[in-house]
Amino acid sequence: MSDDERIVTASRVMAAPAADIFELIADPARQPEWDGNDNLGHAPPGQRVRSVGDVFTMALTKGAVRENHVVEFEEGRRIAWNPAPPDEAPPGHLWRWELEPDGDHTTLVTHTYDWTHLTDERRFDRARSTTAANLQASVDRLAALAEASTSRAPQQGARMDLTAALTSGAVRVLDLTAPLTPQTPILELPAPWVNTVPFELTEVAHFDERGPAWHCNVFTTGEHTGTHLDAPKHWITGKDGEDVSQIPPEKLVAPAVVVDVSDRVALNPDFLLEPADLRSWEAEHGAIVEPSWLVLRTGWAARADDAPAFLNNAEDGPHTPGLSTAAARFVAEHPNIIGLAVETVGTDAGQAGTFDPPYPGHNLLLGAGKYGLTQLRNLETLPARGAILIAAPLPIVGGTASPARVLALVPTDS
Repeated sequence: MSDDERIVTASRVMAAPAADIFELIADPARQPEWDGNDNLGHAPPGQRVRSVGDVFTMALTKGAVRENHVVEFEEGRRIAWNPAPPDEAPPGHLWRWELEPDGDHTTLVTHTYDWTHLTDERRFDRARSTTAANLQASVDRLAALAEASTSRAPQQGARMDLTAALTSGAVRVLDLTAPLTPQTPILELPAPWVNTVPFELTEVAHFDERGPAWHCNVFTTGEHTGTHLDAPKHWITGKDGEDVSQIPPEKLVAPAVVVDVSDRVALNPDFLLEPADLRSWEAEHGAIVEPSWLVLRTGWAARADDAPAFLNNAEDGPHTPGLSTAAARFVAEHPNIIGLAVETVGTDAGQAGTFDPPYPGHNLLLGAGKYGLTQLRNLETLPARGAILIAAPLPIVGGTASPARVLALVPTDS
């Protein structure tokens, strides 16, 4: 076989700036999103490639881990790496991406697999099986992510007058919060664990001898009652992280990306979201390129006024939808997901106590410094993209969570 036959390429002109495309390639955490052959599983965040000599790790979908040694790098133009098993020398094959800008918003992207320096004959069959069609699948998926993000970006110089948008009705304000009452469902933990307390409102004065000109109450409730926000400090994996008063305000006002799985939950209350679902969503709606809340619409809020149906407990525990362990890890490692927002009583699936690790929606997300929002309503009113979510918890010093008012700003034409 000649050297030419050991070099496979695919290319495409993409309607996106080179810098945006390059960011999707140079950040290993983003690579599984455009991997057209579903071979890449996940990469830890914080490995963005900056120069030749960098090494980034990638877990493959079949469980193996690869260390990728960067051998070519030009910011925004070229990147190439040699994969290798951990602590081993690269066997000699190379993956390369090259970007040639054509104006400000169009880029020719070329993807190459080069195994001319591969000498281990045991690897030859696998190398031969990597065809131009395989590479083209990745190129096309990368194009879909990059172009979708570009199509949503505002034109340079464009500005929104938020006051005018609100007063004219161009933007609606929607309430995603469940009312707080003594009947608000709360998570029921099995013995010997201690449960939180339900909401209770006690009157202090009511235009009477206790206060002739005013009406006021005292309320008691658990931090984790009703629509509430979980801070990292809530879980053992995030015990040294932020309490609810320390959450930066910019994390509380951010875009919402809404993944609708309500049709599948209607057929299976134990439905689990998988990384493939999130990749499919990004392929259709565009990559999550700005810090955003991942909002999981399951339709579960339809049960919210019926506590037994909402909690859906059985002898083997509750049966409610949520994330698989792999999806929780995907969300925890995604560099642009602030936190997870759900309709259910908590951010974990009902059967998550049996997962490894148990309760990955808490264990992995809060351990990664992300947040949880629970018991939301009216998610059917949100578009897949375009809404702004506003979460307003009480700034309880030392608090692990807080009941919250959660609103959404939604363009009327969405």
